Amino acid sequence: MSENSSASTTALHAKYWLGPYAIFVAILYLWGYWGTFNVNVLEHINISEVVKIAVYPLVSAFLFFVIGVLIGQFIAPGSSLPPGGGKNTALGRFLDKKIGKIFILFLFLGVCAFIFFDFIGSREKWAILAIVVAFVIYLPLKSSDVLRNELKSDEVRSAAIFIVSALVPFAYVRGAMNAQDILTGKNFLYQNIDPSSVQDDSAAEPSARLRYLGKLNDRFIFFDPVKEATVIVAMAEVKALELKRHKESPGMAALKNDSDSRSRAAAPVQVPAVPSTPSQQAPAPLR
Repeated sequence: MSENSSASTTALHAKYWLGPYAIFVAILYLWGYWGTFNVNVLEHINISEVVKIAVYPLVSAFLFFVIGVLIGQFIAPGSSLPPGGGKNTALGRFLDKKIGKIFILFLFLGVCAFIFFDFIGSREKWAILAIVVAFVIYLPLKSSDVLRNELKSDEVRSAAIFIVSALVPFAYVRGAMNAQDILTGKNFLYQNIDPSSVQDDSAAEPSARLRYLGKLNDRFIFFDPVKEATVIVAMAEVKALELKRHKESPGMAALKNDSDSRSRAAAPVQVPAVPSTPSQQAPAPLR
């Protein structure tokens, strides 16, 4: 019995699962981002490059989240209590007795919030879903021996486990929401010149130019908003790459979407020309 317990504790040691965990989180982000454009990222890169490609967008997105979690954990009212010191209070006894029902209520409210934001067409529903999934992962990990040997402070361990739990759903959601910003024209990098030459292409509106998605191995990936297609271009064919940022304010984005809807309703249906570069049809934006 003691041997099995020892083996289980060893398996929970951070050095055994931290590497696979980092790869898993990176794959989730890349899946959420590139999957929106029907690109199988593992066809273009090796598994060893997964973390390298995903680390920058993940760190830039979650750095302030991690700082907020750490600050919130240490300034919480119960952070000065000794381990288990709050269980004998009236609030501690109430929470200990009703924790199951409180968790079910939390799940119910989370699902209701997801349905509401889905009904009004807001993409924030994915953030709500990520929060619910994060707590579902967090609670069993907190009661297990994960990071118990590495982190002696209960406050630090709780914060670390919540960050580890939250990164799993938030990685996929962040990738999908970044992709949606590009699809809808809310925030994207666009190619300012013709990729196959050094000819200035600045006469065209930013909304009509190729939107830069990223680089996978020896290929640049773009999204063509006119043809609504994902364009894959070999690096050898790109003579120059000049990228500019386009970001719309919420008010301008809403006005543009309304104008585009009226224009599409009035315009005749046209069949777009077949692109000269390999491309894939892009799906509708993530709601």
